[in-house]
Amino acid sequence: MNFNIEKKDFYQGLNITHRACASSNTMPILKGILIEAKKDKGLHLMGTDLEIGIENWVPANVKKEGKIVLPANQLRNIIRELPNEEIDFDVDLERYRANINCLNSQFTINGYNPEEYPQLPDVNIPTELEIPSAKLKKIISEVEFSTSSDQTQPVLTGALMVLENDQIKMVSTNKYRLAYSKIENKNDIDEKLEIIIPGATIKEISSLLEEEGTVNMKVNENYASFDFNDIIVVSRLIEGKFPNFEQVIPDEKNTTITVNTDYLQSAVKRASLIAKLDSNIVSLKSKDNSLIIESEDSDSGSAHEEVPITLEGENHKISIDASYLLDVLKVLEEEKVKLDLIGSLNPLVLKKEASDDYIYLIMPIRPGNEENEGE
Repeated sequence: MNFNIEKKDFYQGLNITHRACASSNTMPILKGILIEAKKDKGLHLMGTDLEIGIENWVPANVKKEGKIVLPANQLRNIIRELPNEEIDFDVDLERYRANINCLNSQFTINGYNPEEYPQLPDVNIPTELEIPSAKLKKIISEVEFSTSSDQTQPVLTGALMVLENDQIKMVSTNKYRLAYSKIENKNDIDEKLEIIIPGATIKEISSLLEEEGTVNMKVNENYASFDFNDIIVVSRLIEGKFPNFEQVIPDEKNTTITVNTDYLQSAVKRASLIAKLDSNIVSLKSKDNSLIIESEDSDSGSAHEEVPITLEGENHKISIDASYLLDVLKVLEEEKVKLDLIGSLNPLVLKKEASDDYIYLIMPIRPGNEENEGE
C-alpha cells in the first residue's frame, strides 16, 4: 500500500474522522482509524466507537491499494507537526506497519489488522429524506446544548427528532430546561416518525455541517445516517420513550417582555460573575420599561443590572440558573427575544420576536422569603 497526499488534506480528513474513534475502550483497535487507499477514489478514512461512526474521502495519489488501521491520536499528532508538503505514505501490509516520509521527517507507526475493524452498520429498509444543510445546522444548534448528561435517563441524553411530511421538529431537555425548534421541509414519508439521536451525534454533525449543500438522511428503527460533503455519519439511535414535551410548554401567559438579545446576554453574563460564586442564581424583575437583573453572594457581594424592555402585562420576578439563559442567548441569531411569564413558580418561556419556530423553557428556582412577584 502506497500513496502520496498533501499534508493539509490528510490532516483535515483525520480531524473529521478521529471524532468518532473511541477515547477509552477495551478494544484498542477502536482507538484507531481505518485507512483504505483506492486508485480511482483516493483515500477512505473511517472511525467508530460502535455508537457513532464517521467516514470521509480525501484526495490522494494512490500508487498501490490496500488498507490498515492506525492509532488515531498518534497519527493525527504526527501529521499535524509535519511541514506543509506532500507526504509519502508506505505500508507493510504483512506486518501492519506504516512508514511516513515528508521532506527530512520519517516516522514508523505500528497498526492493526484492518479485517478486525468493525464496519459501519447499513441503514437498511430506511426512511429517506433530504434536508438543506443550513436548516439542519440551525435546528441542531438551537437544541443541542439542552440535552442531559445523566446516564441514568438515556432518552434525555439525546434529542428527539420528529419527522413529518412538511416539517421537522427537534426537542431536548434535562428536566430543568427544554429547547424546541422546528423547520419547514418537504419530506416524502408515509407517516410521522419519531427518533432519539444521541447528544454526542448531533454535536458532531453540527460541527461538521456547512451552510451550503444538502444532507441525505436515512433512518430505520435502530440507526440514522447523514451523508454530506463526502462525509457520512452513522449513529445508533437511543431506545425508549421521550417525555411528552407538549405538556410542559405553558399555553398561557400574563406578561411578555421584549428585549434586545445582546443587551440581555451582556447583562446576565456580568451578573453571573457574582452568581456563579454561589449557586449561579440570578433574579429577573420587570419594572415598567426595565428588566432588573440581580445576583448576590453572601461572601463576595452583589450585582445589579438594568436593561431596557417593552413590557406587555404585569410586572414579575423570577429566579433562574444564569447558565441556562446564557446558553440559549449565545446561539440565537435574533436581534430581539421575547420572555413570557406567568409567575415566579412557573417556567420562563423564551421565544424569538419575529418567528414562532423556537421555544425555550427554563424552570424557576423557588425563592426563599422573596415576594412571588416583583413590583
